[in-house]
Amino acid sequence: MSLLKKKEVVQAVITQMKAFDEDVLVETKLLENYKIPDKIVWKSTGVGFFPDLKITIPSEKSMLYEVELSTKINIEKWRLFSLTARQQNGDFTVVVPECMIGRVETIIAEKNFKNIKLMFVPN
Repeated sequence: MSLLKKKEVVQAVITQMKAFDEDVLVETKLLENYKIPDKIVWKSTGVGFFPDLKITIPSEKSMLYEVELSTKINIEKWRLFSLTARQQNGDFTVVVPECMIGRVETIIAEKNFKNIKLMFVPN
């Protein structure tokens, strides 16, 4: 799917979170007028990634989001974001099209991810 679709999904998540709490802090490099989130890096290798979306609820927690619209899934990125979220007492959510839920649930189970939340968007 196109980058435009990814932007639409990120905008929808932002809209939903702002409806929940209008004081949330939003960081994304996919949309204009937002701060770019810090790159999250493996200390051991120096390899790192930018989350598609980071939302912080002041005085509560930070939430990382990765929008996966293709079948190319980077497990190491998920592992890094999952670990970082857990260390920061936050959440890591993978957002996928409805048609990919079964496949992603299988990956989460096979890779033994404990703290990945799954959100879907209609196909």
